[in-house]
Amino acid sequence: MSIEVTLITSLLASALGSTAIAESLIKLFREKFDNKTTKDSSSSESQVSDRQKLYLTGDQESEIATEAAIEALDETYQTTSGIVSERMRQAKLAFNAALSLMIVGVLIVFAGIGLLWVKESFESGLITVAVGAISEVISLLVFKFNSETNNRLDVLRKDLSIIETARVGLTIAKQIEDQEKRDHAISQLSLRLQNG
Repeated sequence: MSIEVTLITSLLASALGSTAIAESLIKLFREKFDNKTTKDSSSSESQVSDRQKLYLTGDQESEIATEAAIEALDETYQTTSGIVSERMRQAKLAFNAALSLMIVGVLIVFAGIGLLWVKESFESGLITVAVGAISEVISLLVFKFNSETNNRLDVLRKDLSIIETARVGLTIAKQIEDQEKRDHAISQLSLRLQNG
């Protein structure tokens, strides 16, 4: 394994820290790299696949590693974007539900207060006020859920930004002809991603 493959692996690992996304990104990169550096030789008689490592020069290996990393970053970006879209949909639904519950709760409380003024329906007024208060409490809980969802969305958006930065950085580093300069550029990218 060349130094560039090691650098790219550390870049991908440092890009997202120790999150589940980072672990899946590294696993995806290794799978793509292994698929690109091995060949399947199967005979038509035995149907048994024998994976053999291809003989690669350092430049070929580093080019394949960079391509595999970019593909892994692209797939991870797409997957994470899908998660963000779904969480956004859930956050909108939660907000709309909380807002509706809050409005209905306020209306029920006012109706209960109106019933309290009427001497004959004091009990029904208390019950109505209690139901309105319960609706308000549920509304507050849903607003809290919405707030937590928004916080998680912020984290995912930050991860998307880091993934995109790593992908663009690797794409630019791939254009550098000199191996030593390319390795230096990848290590600098890794340091910048670690430091935020």
